Amino acid sequence: MTTGLPAVGSHTLVSAYSGPPALQNASYATQWTLNPWVLAVATVGATLYLIGVRRHTKAGGQWHFSQTAFFLAGLGLLAFVSMSFLGAYERVLFWPRAVQNTLLMMVVPMLLALGAPLTLLLANCSERGRAQINRVLHSRPARMLAFPATVSIVFMSTPFLVYLTPWFQAAMRSNFQNELLRFTLVTVGYYYYWTRLRVDPVPHEYPHLVSVWITFAEAVTDGALGIILMWGSYTVALDYYTALGRPWGMTFHQDQLIGGGAIWVIGDLAGLPFIGALWRRMFREDRQEAAVVDTLLDALEVVQHAPGAQGADEEELPEGHLRPWWETDPRFAKRFGIPSPGGEN
Repeated sequence: MTTGLPAVGSHTLVSAYSGPPALQNASYATQWTLNPWVLAVATVGATLYLIGVRRHTKAGGQWHFSQTAFFLAGLGLLAFVSMSFLGAYERVLFWPRAVQNTLLMMVVPMLLALGAPLTLLLANCSERGRAQINRVLHSRPARMLAFPATVSIVFMSTPFLVYLTPWFQAAMRSNFQNELLRFTLVTVGYYYYWTRLRVDPVPHEYPHLVSVWITFAEAVTDGALGIILMWGSYTVALDYYTALGRPWGMTFHQDQLIGGGAIWVIGDLAGLPFIGALWRRMFREDRQEAAVVDTLLDALEVVQHAPGAQGADEEELPEGHLRPWWETDPRFAKRFGIPSPGGEN
């Protein structure tokens, strides 16, 4: 394969290369790297989560096994993408880092959010701690940060800033910047899925259909970034990859072509389970609301059939009492045969 390196001084570049061997065949399984920061975060996070689940269940609370499985799977995926061949070659080839970044931003945080860590924290807090968290959660700044447009702008702009500004090249040249980028992507993704999935408490709840439509718009944005990287004239971190002197593998253009395609495909595929989770949440909330309405209507029927209740109208209600909300809401008035306000049928 062609290397994509300049012909002049190629022997110097080859001798200067000190990275892993060519990524082929057994290298996908044998080339691993230890990332102490990721290992520490994953280990501490899993330990604290399991301790929280144990304390909560011992106190008589209930916790779904699926939530624990989701959270641990998120931490496991974080460790895998950072320490497998994707981590070993993250600063050698573009496409492993593109795959890694997409998983860190779109899959790892989705699994973490489905684990409901904030709910678990609140369940294990003291009354004072719970009150303080809720106060911050429902503050004006929190409500502004959770506004759908704000969330979407932050989430959709981050990949463009990573790849189309010097940010990516700075991360390739610095260990600190590299880890900062990694955890920034996870944080931005968690911020997005926390507000969209609403498994944990959020500052303000917006209709799930808003999230569904926004998700389709975001899928188009992911495709646009992939197209720019695949067929655009801009080469990401060209100076860095040239100075690296990699003596094997594909050209810079081929590398970026595969990486751009990975961003596009993985981003769209990650949106499918997300939309499925949104629909599931939406249907579950609809069933809960329907159960509440049915309970209230059953109570109304008991009151209406009580002795002396027949023929009672709004004017005969005791002072200070109002008709139930479902009698004055036109949506439910028509549904249950109750005359709507204004005499409309």
